[in-house]
Amino acid sequence: MTRILRVLSALALAASPLTRAATPLVEDAALAAGIALAREGDFQGALLRLDEAVRRLETAEAPARELAQGYLYLGISYLELGQEMPALERFRAAVLRDPDLRLDPAEFSPQVIRFFEAARQEVAAMRAPAAAPPASPPKPTPAPTARERKGSGKKTSHLDASGARGQIVFDGALVTAGQGGRARANVAAGGRHRIEGVLVGAASRPGTWRFELPGIRPGSLQVAAGTVAVRTGNVVVFRLAGREGESIAFSFDTP
Repeated sequence: MTRILRVLSALALAASPLTRAATPLVEDAALAAGIALAREGDFQGALLRLDEAVRRLETAEAPARELAQGYLYLGISYLELGQEMPALERFRAAVLRDPDLRLDPAEFSPQVIRFFEAARQEVAAMRAPAAAPPASPPKPTPAPTARERKGSGKKTSHLDASGARGQIVFDGALVTAGQGGRARANVAAGGRHRIEGVLVGAASRPGTWRFELPGIRPGSLQVAAGTVAVRTGNVVVFRLAGREGESIAFSFDTP
């Protein structure tokens, strides 16, 4: 009888969606408790614990790798509850905070790894430099006007989503938003530029994220991620669902 019980116990562990490995070491006790609930299969309970812990840690500017673990297990909990889109958004948020994060097939289910890898590849594509256009005979480039030179400097954004904060990465550097969700960055004239944004501390309320880009080269604005509500030659407005980890990305040229 004892041998049968040992075999059944081993089979139960092997069938668990989060197999054999120990709970990741994190410093925050509430975050660790939420991760433990997810690993035990209480995904509904894990969502509540992890969501609260991640919001608090974002405000406290906790270490990025610790936040990545919180977003990872939030994504797993959403996925196991059948909510694929929120799961992907949390997986993206985890990778944005820890680009080196990988999942061990001995520890995580094939479904979790498949969705996580899809999110990781999407983030990698967002960060990849734009492909160079085919070679063509050089054309004379007219000198920028005074207005273009002035406009090629400061680009602004305004996040209008109740209870949400945004993180903006401009050409690989983090831009901090000020009061009212506004951010401004100086752009050196000439070249290709990329802006990525991710919602943190969101309150699950819809909103918009507006970017004003005076002085960019006409026709150069290209959106890589996000739902566009308005797009003109030098303005792009994204429609947001207001979910944590929701991301946008676009690129443009300046003269």
